[in-house]
Amino acid sequence: MFWLVQLLIPISICVVLPVLIVWIVFRSSTKKDQFRADIMVKALETNSSVDVDRLIEAFAKQRKTPAQLRNGQLLRFCIFTFLGIAFGIMSIIIGSMYDLDSAMALIFLTIIFIAIGLAYGVAYRASKKQEITEEVIISED
Repeated sequence: MFWLVQLLIPISICVVLPVLIVWIVFRSSTKKDQFRADIMVKALETNSSVDVDRLIEAFAKQRKTPAQLRNGQLLRFCIFTFLGIAFGIMSIIIGSMYDLDSAMALIFLTIIFIAIGLAYGVAYRASKKQEITEEVIISED
């Protein structure tokens, strides 16, 4: 019986949980779109003098500006990098107090968080350089 629990827990965490999260997110966005469409149809049915273009524009999803996207990347870069540094400091402390084997999980977390943070940093720098080159091209025209 114990082997069954040992088998089902990793399967449920690694397979069922991600599928469930994707399904919930997809269903939520579908419900939002359906709700917006229902409101637009009801507004058009009740009042024919409604400007359809303005109504669609009012219910359109708000897109983030490139500056907002870059600021989000910078924020994630800082968060993940600082988490990596914090886990690194904790692994050094635990490794010096106890043995290195007890700090191995923290060392792996340090590497993962710093790698994710650096990836966001690279994406931030690349998007910033791309924006600068686009501004130069626009100013030349």
